[in-house]
Amino acid sequence: MRIFAYILLRLKKIITICFILSFSMFAKAQLTAPDFSLTDIDGNTHHLYDQTAEGKTVVIEFFSVFCGTCAINTPVVENIWTTYGYSGDSVWVWGIEAQGVVDSLVGVFRTNYGVTFPLFGTSNDDVVIYLYDILYVPQYIVVCPDNSMKPYDISNLEIGVQACLATSVFSSNYNMSELRVTSTDRNIVFENAGHMPLFGNLQITSLTGSTTTYSLNLSSGEKEEIHLKTGGMYLYRLFDTEISEVKTGKIWVE
Repeated sequence: MRIFAYILLRLKKIITICFILSFSMFAKAQLTAPDFSLTDIDGNTHHLYDQTAEGKTVVIEFFSVFCGTCAINTPVVENIWTTYGYSGDSVWVWGIEAQGVVDSLVGVFRTNYGVTFPLFGTSNDDVVIYLYDILYVPQYIVVCPDNSMKPYDISNLEIGVQACLATSVFSSNYNMSELRVTSTDRNIVFENAGHMPLFGNLQITSLTGSTTTYSLNLSSGEKEEIHLKTGGMYLYRLFDTEISEVKTGKIWVE
C-alpha cells in the first residue's frame, strides 16, 4: 500500500508540473512582442511597431551564419517572403543574426544562400537578443498587427503568417475612414469601421494574376462580402474616383 501511495503521489506531482509547464508555454505564446528598432546590413533602420501600426505582419528569424539548420531552412523562409511579402506592403521577414558577427559576414551568408529579405547583424546592437530571450538558433517568431507574438517551428511558420493575415486591419486616411478586411470561407469581407463614407473601385487579384473589379460604396459600419471561387492569397487594391490608389493589402482566404 505504501508503494502504491508513493506512486500515486509521484504521478500527481508529475501531472502538476506538466500542467504548470503547459500553462507557462501557452502564456508565453500569447505575449506582446517587445518593440525594437534595428538597422539592417544595408543601412536601413526598421522599427517593429511602426510596421505593425500599418497593419503589417512581421516574421522574425533568429539565425546564425554558422548554423547548418539555419542554412537548410533559409529557402523556406525566403519562399514565405517572396509569396507574402517581398516589398513589405503587408508582410515583412527580418533575419536577425544572433551570434554577434560583423555585418560583412552576414552579407556573405546572404549571397551564399540567395536571401532577399532584410538581414540584421547584432555586433553593435544586441538588445533584441535579450528582449526575445534568444538562447539558441534557429528560432522563428510571427508578430501580428496587434503586436501579439507567437513562436513557430519552420514546418508551420507559414501557418502562423496565414493566421495573422486572416484578420488584417489597415488604417486609411482616405475620407478619415478605416477599412477592415477579414476572410471567411471563400469570402473576403470589407467593412467601413470609420465614421465617414468609404467609396471607390476595388480590384481583387489572385496569385495566378486573375483580376476582378468591384464598385465599393460603404457607409459607416456597412460591410460588403465578396465571394471567391477558390481559396488562397489575394491582393486587394482600392482606388478613389480619381483612379489614385489609396489602399492596398494582402489577405489569405481559406
